[in-house]
Amino acid sequence: MTTTMKETVVFCVGFVGLLWRTVMTIAMMAWWRLTTKGRNSLRQLMNSVLAETALKEEDYVDSVFSFAHVKNVFHADYVELWRQARMHGPAPNPVVVTLTGHRQPLLTAMKAGRPLVLGFGSCS
Repeated sequence: MTTTMKETVVFCVGFVGLLWRTVMTIAMMAWWRLTTKGRNSLRQLMNSVLAETALKEEDYVDSVFSFAHVKNVFHADYVELWRQARMHGPAPNPVVVTLTGHRQPLLTAMKAGRPLVLGFGSCS
């Protein structure tokens, strides 16, 4: 299997997982919001998690498993699918701009025995 094909398979599996997690989150949201047992279960869970904080139930109850919550979880998972860096995988090699203004792949600046330092900042 070629690298491109392998990456495509990994992406497709990840996307199916993303859709599954989204559907399950919506199902849990519906159960917790629409049933008395679900509301009581959610209330107990959140109170135990937030027992040591100053948050009151009215501070979070409308945001937990709301449409905004589902949208944010979906977006975070979707962005993760497009991430180039993978644990135990090869380092990504993005194009960077050098001090002289030339564009070059990042890893071409590496030299043995010398640390590679990137400076991030604003020019505004």
